[in-house]
Amino acid sequence: MIFRAFLFFLVASSPLIADTASDLAALEALSNLTSAPTIYEVDDSSGVEESSATIATLSPGDHKTIFFDSIDYEGNPTRVYAWVNVPAGVSDVNKASAIVLVHGGGGRAFEDWVDRWSARGYVSISIDTEGNSNNSAGAKVHHALGGPPRTGVYNESSTAIEDQFMYHATAATILANSLLRSLPFVEDTKIGVHGVSWGGVITATAIGLDQRFAFAIPSYGCGHMYDAVGNWGDSLKNNEQYKSVWDPFLRLDRATMPIMWLSWPTDRPFNIDSQAQCAAKAPGTQMVTLIPGMGHGHGATWTRADSYDFADSIVNTGNAWCTQQSLSLVGDQITAEFASTRTLNSASLIYTNETGSTTPMTWPEVAVDSFAETSVGSGVWRVTATLPADATAWFLNVTATPTVTGYRDDTVFVSSGLQEVVEIQQPPLLQLGLKENGDTTTSGSVSIDFSAIYNLDVTSVDFVNESHAGAFSHILSFPYILLSGDTMDVYFDNSVAELAVGESATATMQITWLGLDNTANTLNIPLQATVDSPREIIYDVSANWSSKSPTVADHVIIRDGAIVTLDQDIEVSKLTVGKDSSQGELIIDQSYEILVSDDLSVFSGSTITVKDGNLDYLDPTLQLDGEIHITGGSFHLIGTQLTGDGKMLVTAGELIFDAAKSIDLAEIEISGGTLNFNGNGGTTQTYFGDNGVSTLTIIGSTPVISVGRLNLQPHTSTSPFIRFILDANGVSPVSSTSFMNLPQLSIVVDAADYTGGSADLVLLESSNFATLGNTANYSAPGFSAKGLDTYFQQSQATDDVILKLTKNAYGNWADSESLPSGNYDSNADPDGDGVVNLLEFVLGSDPQSSAPSNVPIAAISSDNLLFSFTRNTDANASTTQVFQYSANLYDWTDLPIDASDPNITINAAGAGLETVEIMISPSAPTEGKLFGKIMVELNQ
Repeated sequence: MIFRAFLFFLVASSPLIADTASDLAALEALSNLTSAPTIYEVDDSSGVEESSATIATLSPGDHKTIFFDSIDYEGNPTRVYAWVNVPAGVSDVNKASAIVLVHGGGGRAFEDWVDRWSARGYVSISIDTEGNSNNSAGAKVHHALGGPPRTGVYNESSTAIEDQFMYHATAATILANSLLRSLPFVEDTKIGVHGVSWGGVITATAIGLDQRFAFAIPSYGCGHMYDAVGNWGDSLKNNEQYKSVWDPFLRLDRATMPIMWLSWPTDRPFNIDSQAQCAAKAPGTQMVTLIPGMGHGHGATWTRADSYDFADSIVNTGNAWCTQQSLSLVGDQITAEFASTRTLNSASLIYTNETGSTTPMTWPEVAVDSFAETSVGSGVWRVTATLPADATAWFLNVTATPTVTGYRDDTVFVSSGLQEVVEIQQPPLLQLGLKENGDTTTSGSVSIDFSAIYNLDVTSVDFVNESHAGAFSHILSFPYILLSGDTMDVYFDNSVAELAVGESATATMQITWLGLDNTANTLNIPLQATVDSPREIIYDVSANWSSKSPTVADHVIIRDGAIVTLDQDIEVSKLTVGKDSSQGELIIDQSYEILVSDDLSVFSGSTITVKDGNLDYLDPTLQLDGEIHITGGSFHLIGTQLTGDGKMLVTAGELIFDAAKSIDLAEIEISGGTLNFNGNGGTTQTYFGDNGVSTLTIIGSTPVISVGRLNLQPHTSTSPFIRFILDANGVSPVSSTSFMNLPQLSIVVDAADYTGGSADLVLLESSNFATLGNTANYSAPGFSAKGLDTYFQQSQATDDVILKLTKNAYGNWADSESLPSGNYDSNADPDGDGVVNLLEFVLGSDPQSSAPSNVPIAAISSDNLLFSFTRNTDANASTTQVFQYSANLYDWTDLPIDASDPNITINAAGAGLETVEIMISPSAPTEGKLFGKIMVELNQ
């Protein structure tokens, strides 16, 4: 329960904005592409397959590439490249079924794919959706009349919808259907569509617009991806055009044809829970096929019999050969029935006990309790199974023998719908407080903990049973992705309720969410808002926060070594941790929130640890002499000037400076999670190091550091300092959405753990560098040992500071020796022979073989000690080589290896090698002993 002072707005839902309505109308217009497009011969005289002006025809036995007319792109006509295979023997009398084939991302119009379908008797067309054809070498090229290429995941919202990739890909799919329907030897009521990956998304989009398809097979790709885990979900969760226009899920209720949803449990791009919601949305016959270990790809799909058997059953009988008839879970007992036109061979239960992305989950396959035909010849097969107690998601698989042999597997699969086990912990009463004679508005956050595959798909939040109508509200937009432990903000307006001191208002917050089968479920949370009077609360022994029940108006003091654990949501006016030389500790280790509205003090030796919940702070100043640890959850400072000798450490979660004035803490260290200056941007400048030394340490590539308006220009002469400590992959850049000033900034980039190669490292990136820094204050130790030379590049043209990396001579040698990244460092010894890579580089020996090679030799020659070795000439310029000798192994004399020294002889040895001979006079040994060694250092 977090309470904040807010300028209160009541936000009501509004109708679709004009652009969305216009985009929807444009998309709907694609369903009118029912006229057959003109097709053209292919002209390859230039070495690239381009569209000829010659109109083409298709006849039985044709196996060739064509182009056909499509819609305009940026005002210019386009044509689609396609492979077509027409089986011999089809005719106007002996008409054939047909199929449109839609490739995945980076794919093409595949000859092999049309050939496989043609072998099953289908007239098949494989279209290219990305504006490509082939050149004479068989490589993809963008042809002269190609439409837009695919770029990213629906990242074209700023482009007119008519010029977006998905618009053209969907149009091409519908036009291919119209083309096939115009052929006299095609049975126009038996034309299907099959798409793989991105082609599955295109298929799911097209069938919501073009109901002429007789069947559809979206493989992997589907809709409802805005709440998926991974790249798709990250790209789409805030993409309103996808949610309101492009999501195939929006129109799947129109797709009445039989659909086969073909995938596998751990598909990486397309989570199977998103697929399940799409399957449940379409009203027609649905066959789900989830094949363990199938893999993702065109070949993984078309080399199996499953898609062909499904299509054959539809065009031959009008029905899928096997469908789920019923599925129930009572307690832990699963019962399902499948209707099949062929004998089913086996059944199994596949489940997971994990949550999150379905991709990395393990899905054990276990035996069912029983599996048999309900009666001989009935064609209905009943499966019973016991669900493991810890299961979070599950489905059943049944198998049969394919109708045609010669495919990758001698088994075809049919699955039940994916099921998830959702258990929601009932949230307690959410209590909101207002101070006596204080603000008239406040807010709180309710944390919702549940187990499910990943999220709850919230469709609405309403307030019912209100004692004071309209006093409670929210500002959520829908669909809303709710993750376990997430909080939902609730707002209360006392100007509506008109409560006096001690009075309360109540209501119930009703949350409606959809399961994977798209059925509505509700969760009810009780609410109460009260006007409170202030008190002083002291914790002097360890306790839970609730043991003293502070309210919104209270000052809480934690002292005398007390450790207090937050076990409820709360707002207080003041919070003091440690006082008068005593120490205290506050731990927020569950999904609870505390807001301090007036004053927060953390004294030296005292700490606040945010592990899971949230700490919000509204006061304009914070003197921090202790430590605040962010290991999860968030610490949100709103309009705060931060000073003190303390330290903030962020290993996970969020540290947010929203409209902060200045930051003068001894150090902020971030090794994970998010550090956000000025919240999501804003107009207020944040001064970092305003009145003294402030160090920001960024460890590794995991953190996310973003700023609004950050001024790295202190008022004193002492520079703020950013230290980047790289992990194996590099480092996270500081990214500004507004501007940064850099004049007195110092930067150090530490490469001790870096193995990421020679790609440039972006350190700072901004929409505007108001002033550049001084590169003399920038340094990058440790890169030479990684085989890299460095220099800093900063530019106001591109508004970034980049550490430029190029391979040095050692790096080129390490690459030539194929050293793996884990053994790339100059001090590594991958072959364990006691000779590190740097010495192997200088000696020209093999770093991955412990067999002696180019070993230095010591010998007596004419009463002198002769020390000799072979060295790699490429190492000379990039290393400093010194011969050292000693009679006692602790007093060493340095002799730089220089050809001008009369005691040193250097001769060419061929193939980039040379011999070095060092003569030491007999006066050097003591008691007849002399020791020698080579010292090598990489030049920085």
